[in-house]
Amino acid sequence: TYDSVLGAATAKAKRLSADAVSARIGGANLDTLGRAAAGEAGARRALAVRGDLAAAWMVLGSAFSLTNRWDEAEPAYRKAVDLNPRYGEAWENWGALLAKLGRFAEALAAFDQAEALRPGALLCVTRGIAKLAMARPLEAVADFDRALAARPNDAGLHWNRGFAQLLAGNWAEGWPEIDWRRFEVNTALPWRAFPQPTWRGEDLAGRRILLHAEQGFGDTLQFARYAPLVAAQGGRVLLEVQPPLVSLLSGLPGVERVFARGGPLPEFDLECPLMSLPRAFGTAVDSVPPAPYLTPDPARVRRWRERIGAGPGETARDGAPERTGEAAGPGPGTGPETGRGLRVGLVWAGNPRFQGDRLRSPRLDGMLPVLGVPGVRFFGLQMGPGRSDLGLVPGFADFTDLGPEIADFTDTAAIMANLDLVISSCTGPAHLAGALGVPLWVMLPFSPDWRWLLEREDSPWYPTARLFRQRRVGDWAEVATRVARALQGWG
Repeated sequence: TYDSVLGAATAKAKRLSADAVSARIGGANLDTLGRAAAGEAGARRALAVRGDLAAAWMVLGSAFSLTNRWDEAEPAYRKAVDLNPRYGEAWENWGALLAKLGRFAEALAAFDQAEALRPGALLCVTRGIAKLAMARPLEAVADFDRALAARPNDAGLHWNRGFAQLLAGNWAEGWPEIDWRRFEVNTALPWRAFPQPTWRGEDLAGRRILLHAEQGFGDTLQFARYAPLVAAQGGRVLLEVQPPLVSLLSGLPGVERVFARGGPLPEFDLECPLMSLPRAFGTAVDSVPPAPYLTPDPARVRRWRERIGAGPGETARDGAPERTGEAAGPGPGTGPETGRGLRVGLVWAGNPRFQGDRLRSPRLDGMLPVLGVPGVRFFGLQMGPGRSDLGLVPGFADFTDLGPEIADFTDTAAIMANLDLVISSCTGPAHLAGALGVPLWVMLPFSPDWRWLLEREDSPWYPTARLFRQRRVGDWAEVATRVARALQGWG
């Protein structure tokens, strides 16, 4: 009946709003996406009976927003507040969406309306996440603090506060907050509980410690640098990682065993997730363990050199690439003599299941100005769903797609050892290039992931990285134009 459909739609609106807040920065919850589909269906049924139901439009906007259909979500939220100007929840969710779209002044005005109508902890959370989208992390911290005053044990709130502190460079405050992630239930990530105690940096005295990956490939590659340091503390290190990374990481010094996640665990005395290691070592912006710390397989380096061919200056060697004097990556005067025939690897998309991937990935069409630079040999390193872009852009004579020939990350590392430069979005291969010491240019969204910090062109994590940041939300063309100009001026 009409009443039951409307009631279901209204209930979905409440759940979707809460889920929109608790779809944390770390990734979307698949169960949440399932409810989004159900909410959309219920809202459409209600609107088919009566089209002036603000609650149903609100449900529709939330469902669209959670599934990244932002162009459809915006008019749905607008319709909800037009029908009911006192609908505080709709103003709040509309403000969050406007922040993602880069319409910051409108977003703040919408939040002002929401606060006048519906103040409270939930509004502070939503506005705090929106402030992160605006690259205003300290303002986000203030909102999260207000929410935590009412909900002090909310693990997701602490987690978001930690991201904000890390993005602001306040790492001493951020690392303890990030550890709350292990108590967050509104996530699809496989947080695990062990009977063994978590290591916090104390002397290990020969005890066996399990270091385990928990999030994406990029996180594992970034924080694997700590495994040898744990061994140096006297621990017998067992490293559990995603299966595609086992071969690549097996050469880490001091690590007793590297094995794939998902199998039986050996005996161990202590455990620590990789992302908790910076806290254990008290890592600050000026005390990051140095890179490079990974070495490509020499046999594969030789094989890929035959496939790719030599380049000017022949920077690759059988082991790790020899890089000197490239603290901010390549630039004028640091590359080969003529700048012609450069070998440049491209990665343009991350994991689409990551909720923020639409904002962080330029896609291949966002890199077209780079592909137009003459005298450069481009090599596509893209794996996964992002490869679908290859059919959507015009062909380039100097572009070679290596994706079908790449078996694993060990192959990718060997390819990178034969390149002069890697240009990438914020995704796993960018961390691989940085960990290898390969010159790396990263194209970043307006509000980047916390690890890239703000307002700097270099990275404390990767000395060979140079960062190219969006100046406006969604404007990849301007970023790519700057990258292309820098590439033209190299040499």
